[in-house]
Amino acid sequence: MEGGGFLFKASLENNNIPELGTVTVEFPIPEAQYEETIRALNGIQSGAVVEQDCFVADIGTADCPALERLIGTMANVDELDWLGKQLESFDRYELLQFNAAVERFRLSAADELIDLSFCAREVTVVSDFNDLELVGKRHYLTVHGACDPKELEDLDGKETALALISGQPGYVTQFGVVYDNGIKLEQAYDRKHLPPIWMPESCIMELKLRATGEDDPKKQEWVQLPASRIKLERAMLRAGIPSCGEMQMLVSDSRFPDEVDCTLDVEHGSLFELNRLCQICSNFKEQDFEKLGAVCQLAKPTCAANIRQLAENLDQFDFAPNVHTPEELGKYMIQQSGHYEYDENLEDFYNYGDYGISRMLQENGVFVDRGYVSYHGTLTLDELMQDDPAESYSLKDNTDYVTSAVEIFTFGVSNVESISEWWEGRPGFEKQLTKVLVSSPANFDTELAKLAEYSKSVGLTDEAMKAFNDAFIEANKTRLDAAGIVY
Repeated sequence: MEGGGFLFKASLENNNIPELGTVTVEFPIPEAQYEETIRALNGIQSGAVVEQDCFVADIGTADCPALERLIGTMANVDELDWLGKQLESFDRYELLQFNAAVERFRLSAADELIDLSFCAREVTVVSDFNDLELVGKRHYLTVHGACDPKELEDLDGKETALALISGQPGYVTQFGVVYDNGIKLEQAYDRKHLPPIWMPESCIMELKLRATGEDDPKKQEWVQLPASRIKLERAMLRAGIPSCGEMQMLVSDSRFPDEVDCTLDVEHGSLFELNRLCQICSNFKEQDFEKLGAVCQLAKPTCAANIRQLAENLDQFDFAPNVHTPEELGKYMIQQSGHYEYDENLEDFYNYGDYGISRMLQENGVFVDRGYVSYHGTLTLDELMQDDPAESYSLKDNTDYVTSAVEIFTFGVSNVESISEWWEGRPGFEKQLTKVLVSSPANFDTELAKLAEYSKSVGLTDEAMKAFNDAFIEANKTRLDAAGIVY
């Protein structure tokens, strides 16, 4: 199916108290809806972490009709979610194999279907005997896995198909004739710790969780970040982890660049801090991860919180990939950055090296392994990497700080509302001011106009400044007179 919407929809009830109603859930559960889903199931006194306490009253699915065999059974919501994710990674033929195998082996329980999902792709399903050449080649691939294209091209598919048909019994299902190729159903799922699963593109990092001192690899839980907090808490409970301080984490896979992975102290770090970092990076493209790696080389973070701050403020850095000399920098800025109109007819007149050196001196940029990187923020890098840098303060989240800061800034003037509004919007003002200061001559007027526009939007108008000056003089007359300042 390879993604795209839900694979199946289940109507779940509390079998002991059916009058509590029905909760309809789409599987796999979208991450943004997971917490709400658990809350809804808790509302009918279901949705336990491990127990199969959800009665499957109905199943709706177009892609996997064999799942209708779950109707009337008890299941765990995370088992159903896992099954939805696993089957979502199957292509059309793999789904056909799963559907046919479910009927062939007469399975109906969610935990049994999880076990089957690991070996269903080993059966051969024939839904059309008119093309024996295709049947034979598909069977060959099923049994042998990947093979050399020349080997498959030279294969006599018809002969292979006839050998299959005559060599083992076929089981007729509504999906076609199933040849099970002698597979043995084995328990891959221990009914408590959900097995590892394919890593979707939305996943940034995959971890293995286990209780401190636990050596049994079967008693660990796999989590994919980012995830909702409640999903992580439930994973900890399944793994028997009483608290974060009694948990071991191991990285199974990561989309982060090496500079990030090497900095993260996963063994002693916080699961929830790692999750926050992954949430910030959830919409990153490949070039964003590359840029983050370069920024880490420049800023030298020491923990996940530092990296999160860098990721949140990635727009305050400029990055030129694969640029390692002043001449390469100059050529990149003039030809590729978009700051200038490059004319190839003037190629012989460009002094790329001198411009590159000038640029480096202007913005204190450096060359790192990944290329050239420079920082244009108003804070120092150490300040930026703090958990609550000055640029992130707002009146809403930091009332006490802002109140005191405004009082200092305004020298006792509190009756000019626009000035307070401007102070609240100061981080945005500073960011726009930075863009003005580092802009090219061609863009200077545009960025300056944006600054003036932003200033007015947050209350910094001529009228407000006059009102502030008048109020300032009134509030500080004694001090101004004592200092001999004429006003």
